[in-house]
Amino acid sequence: MAEYKLVKMKNILSAFVILIILSCFQAIAVEGRLRLSSAQPTNKQNLDISTIILSYLSSGRTLHDNLELQWYSAVNLGYLSVEDEGILMLGAALGLSYPINSDFHLFSEGGFTWLDQYKFGQVGVAYKDYGGQWQFQAKVGLDYNIYKSWKFGYAYSHMSNGDRYDINPSLDTHSLYVVYQF
Repeated sequence: MAEYKLVKMKNILSAFVILIILSCFQAIAVEGRLRLSSAQPTNKQNLDISTIILSYLSSGRTLHDNLELQWYSAVNLGYLSVEDEGILMLGAALGLSYPINSDFHLFSEGGFTWLDQYKFGQVGVAYKDYGGQWQFQAKVGLDYNIYKSWKFGYAYSHMSNGDRYDINPSLDTHSLYVVYQF
């Protein structure tokens, strides 16, 4: 178990290093934001589950001249850890962002996620089956400007396959994240 926690910490550190490296190349990158989030399930699972997701968020575009509501696209690269197994998650989403004031922004996103693997554990002992590789994902969150281009926030996420497969278990998570805007 201690070895598993060490691997988990290395993965978190690796994702953070990737965020820093990518932010150093902001001069050649398209204007946008990078979000690094770490999530845990909202309720007890029969297996230890967590996610780490690095997202590129395009710069917001105003939906209408009289509204402060903006839309953006998101591309996600993630790591889903279930017990001692870790898999790749790839996804895309569209989001809406609304500035509550100069420091707080409310957002929601909806899209899809592809899982490298969707069955974990051992049947009859401790088992998790997400039904299939393609999942729908929805997220709502609130972030706070902490310093110039840096934000910190909280989000609630829901992932499920929308009854596309024989079974449709969901993964609902709480996440904390940091955003760097360039």
